[in-house]
This record gives sequence, structure tokens and C-alpha cells, in this order.
Amino acid sequence: MVIKPEPVADLAQWVRGRTGIVSIDADFFSDPPEQILLPPLKSWLANEAAGAPIVFRNEHVDLVDLVPRPVEFLINFDFHMDCRVEFLHGDPPKSPPCSASVFETLLGDGLIERYIWAFPAARRTVAARVFSSAVVTGRQPLLPRIHGIEGREMVGALTGVDVESVFVCRSPSYATATTDAIYDDLQSRAPTVS
Repeated sequence: MVIKPEPVADLAQWVRGRTGIVSIDADFFSDPPEQILLPPLKSWLANEAAGAPIVFRNEHVDLVDLVPRPVEFLINFDFHMDCRVEFLHGDPPKSPPCSASVFETLLGDGLIERYIWAFPAARRTVAARVFSSAVVTGRQPLLPRIHGIEGREMVGALTGVDVESVFVCRSPSYATATTDAIYDDLQSRAPTVS
């Protein structure tokens, strides 16, 4: 797949009418203020994503084996970006991949056209620093295909998105009793579990 990145002013609008994957790491909900996004996300899973396969795994790296063909986007609701700073500053994708590098692998292999990190509001400053350092360094040719948006904005944009599959993980290295309970709740409410 040859990808010619186009400028995207409004990610929420851009994803509508395109096909992609939604990934939810339970650690996204580590900060209590983000937990208000659970009801709309559960509603989206039960209604909008009802026809898509939903896969539950412990580790984020398992997603690499579950993307069978190229998709236009992957939205990742996650506390962590899961792309290494070294990659953002120009290093090639880590091989073999690990949970901290899963999305750089998918970008590098051409399996996702755009990676959209939906980060918690509390991580806004971290996201700004990460992206600005990558832009200033200017050595990662895949950077125009990597985006960051606050999770609140992305949840609202999921309506009308063509989802090929949903991936949910718990990331045991960062799991807490709260995030494990959220993972279990999402799994119990999922219309399709594999």
C-alpha cells in the first residue's frame, strides 16, 4: 500500500466513512476523570460496533497478529502512546515488536495508514512534548501519519465510523484493581467476544 499523507485538520471528521480498528487499553481509565467516558464507550461498543469482532487480550503487542490487511486508521484509547521516543525521533520500528512499540510496527509494515493516539486529558502536556520533540527532530518520515487527540474528542467522533474490529487489552504491567474491573466490565458487556 503506497500512502501519500494528506493534511488532516479535523481527525474526528476524517475518520467518518473510512475503515479502521479501535483499540482500547484499560489503562486509559487510570485517571478517575477519564472514567466518565466509560458509559458512551460502552454504548458505542453495544450499538455502533455491534457487528465488528471484539478481541480481548492481556498484552497490546498481540494486536500485531490481529491486523490481517491494511486499514485506513487505528484509534488507540491508551494512557501510553505505544510508540517509542526513539522511533518518533527517526529510528526504525522495533523488531520484534513489544507492547511499547506495537503501533510503530503496524505503521512501518504499512498495515495502518494513520495511527491516532486518543490520550487521557491529564496526558495533554506529555502528548504535546512528545509530538513537538518529534517535529523538531524531523527525522521520522512516518510522523505525518501519527496523530494525537484527547480521548473525549475521539469518543464523540466514533459514531458513524466503519470499524473492522475492536481490540481491548489490560496491559498487566500497568493494571490496577480499577483498570482490571473496567476491562472485565467491557468484556462482560461485549456483544462479540473472541
